[in-house]
Order: sequence, then structure tokens, then C-alpha cells
Amino acid sequence: MAQFVGAINKSMPVDSRSQNLVLNWCVFIISPILGTLFAIPMVRRRKYAYTYILGAAFAVFGAFLPPTSDAYRYRIEMLSATTLDIDFDTLWITNKDFLYWVLSYIFNQFNSTFEVFKLVLFIGCYSLYIWMYHDIVKQVDVLRKSRKFYLLGLVGILFSIRLFTLAVGIRFGLASTIVTIAMYLLYKHELVKGLLLYIVSATLHFSMLMFAPCIIMAVLLKRITLARYVKFAIIVGLIVFSSSAIGTILTSLLGDNELVTRNVDAYVNGKWGTESIMSTASFGGLMFSLLRILPVLPLTWFETTKSKSFISNLGFMLVLVLCISFSSITLLLRYSNVTAAILFVSFLLSLKDSRKCLNRLKLVTYGFIMVFFVYVYSQRDILANSHLEYMVMISPISLLEEHTYTESWIQQNIDSEGELK
Repeated sequence: MAQFVGAINKSMPVDSRSQNLVLNWCVFIISPILGTLFAIPMVRRRKYAYTYILGAAFAVFGAFLPPTSDAYRYRIEMLSATTLDIDFDTLWITNKDFLYWVLSYIFNQFNSTFEVFKLVLFIGCYSLYIWMYHDIVKQVDVLRKSRKFYLLGLVGILFSIRLFTLAVGIRFGLASTIVTIAMYLLYKHELVKGLLLYIVSATLHFSMLMFAPCIIMAVLLKRITLARYVKFAIIVGLIVFSSSAIGTILTSLLGDNELVTRNVDAYVNGKWGTESIMSTASFGGLMFSLLRILPVLPLTWFETTKSKSFISNLGFMLVLVLCISFSSITLLLRYSNVTAAILFVSFLLSLKDSRKCLNRLKLVTYGFIMVFFVYVYSQRDILANSHLEYMVMISPISLLEEHTYTESWIQQNIDSEGELK
């Protein structure tokens, strides 16, 4: 099919191709899967604008996954956000993540379904990542000149977004995507835009506050040259002697805040701590957790260098955060998502036209793809028992409002804990 579409595109005269993007979007609106197939040949020819269609396809599929796990609670919260009842005087002490409530309230004013609400947010996330990638391409010769490098990098960017994290852990998924863009803007010295996006990410999920000390240290490290072996010595030392220090550090930095103290205790010593999860997790569940961290390992090896760039230093600092987070497997896994993304951005910015760099890019990209399919395997029961995510890929976009998981479907298929019955 893709070859057939490519033959059609090549046969078009130049003036027709100038309208092809609009036509491709029209096809996507009629049928997302068909629009995606039409876009692929153009993407292979490095027509940058068509990559947004691929991102939209990921977003459409993810937005219509059933609201299980944390998404079950977020759905209830979104649909109940009919008033803006936020006390800004006590916001830092008693409230958290208020931006999700604000966004829910805005969409509720338009009687939006939960699925359309997610779709708009997810398209925004993929569009930001694709914009960032093409901005990197402008700076890196090999990405601009080599189709092989460009396509591998694009696939890596698309799969580096944890689609199932977006679909299930909506607030953290959004926040981790936005904070990556914010850090890239800070790297480019676009301070106002970067800081504004960082604030947005922190108000979506409070765990993004951990970036604040990392940002400061990344700036300070620009004045110091640390040899590669010194950096690895620090990493190993923290793993051996301070692998459970994350709780102590967070409460020391933000100990006066009731919100932070309460959540740190839950993530380190309570339900989401390593000890609690290890006592109930199956072998398959533990393997799934370990494989999620996989892309961080080669990226850490490749990017732990003498480089003094802000983005490289930030990646190193986030690796150190992972090293002290073994007491909370939940925080370890969550921060590994962002760490992998930041390290990948640093990796792309440092690419050279060499066989070694190409092989490294293949390894990292295949790692992101593998993690995606690990998620698919872990969600196999949900994917086998739901239907909307498949229907919307072949249905006209105009019918999206009609495609929603009804209250009766949810009560029949999902329990009060957000698990599939």
C-alpha cells in the first residue's frame, strides 16, 4: 500500500505536490490510518510537514485507549471539573497539579468527551516533540544531509514518547513531555519560553519540581570539567552508597511543605515504594519494569562525556537522580522516562557522520521501539477487550464525539480500582 501511494506521489506534477499536504490531512480526517499510509512515503523523502500526520496518528490511537488504572480516576476528575474552585492562598500547601483541573474545566465548557480532551492534549505533545526534532535537524549536519540518520532519529523521537504513559498516567505523561521541551529551550537560551513551559509541567505534575536542583547543577557544571571516568565513579558510588536517598533529599529540600512530605512518604515508604511493590509483583511484572529503563543504559554510556553543554549536564544530573531512587521503583521508572528523553536529545545534538554514530542511533531507536512493544504486551488484555482505539483509526474524525466509552461500558468492564474485570 505504501509503495502504491509513493508511486502516486512521484507521478504528481510539482504544482500538485504543493497541495498534497492539505489533501493528505483531508484523507487523515476521513480515515486516520489511510492518511498515515499516504504520509509515510513523503516522510521518507524528508518532507518535514508530513511528520506531524504520523504524530497525530499516535495521538488518535492513544487517546481512545480505555480509561484504566490512573486514567480511570482522571476521567472522573475531568468530568467533574464543572467549577474553578482553587484557593490560590493555600495552593502550595494543600493543592497540587491544579492545571489538569483547569484544563478539564475549560473542555467541560464545550461538553467535550474525555477521549477528545485527551486527543487534543496528546496531539499537542507529539507536535511539540516533532517541532523539537526538526529544530535539532537544522543544527546537526548529518541529520539534515543523511536520509538514513534523519529517519532513524524521527522514529526514535516518535517512540521515545511513552504513548501508554500518556494514555494511562495522563498528568505525568503530559508533564514529562512538556518538561523535555522546556529543557531544550533552556539549552537554546530561550529562557522565558523554557521557564514558562517548566512551570506548566510542574503545575501538571508536582514531581517535575525535582528538575529545579538539577537545572541549577547543570548550569554550575558548565564551569567544571569532569573526566568521563570521574562521572562514572560518581554514578557507581551513588548506586552503592546512596541508592535510597531520594526520600531524604526531597524532604530536606521541601520538608516544610505538607503536600511534598505526604507524597514522598507514599512513593518511598508506602504503597508505591520498592519494598511494597516487590512484595506483590510477579516475575513478569518485574521484568517489564526493568525493560522500561533499558534505553537509559546505552544513552548513559554514550552521553557521559566531557561535554559541558547544559543538556548533557542535565542528562548526567538526572542519571544521578535515578541512582538514588532505588527505594522507590515508581519514581525510578517515572524519572527514567524523562532521563531517557533528555539523554536522547543530547545524543541527537552530538551526532556525527560516522558508522559508529549510525550504529549507536540504531541501538537507541530499536531500544525505544522494544519498550513500546513491551508496553503493548503488558496491555494485551486491554487491547484485546477494547474497540474504540481501532474504530477511530478507520473512522472519519467528524465522528470522534460519538466514539466514547460509555458509563455502562466502564461499569461492565472496569472495576473501582481502574483495573480490567
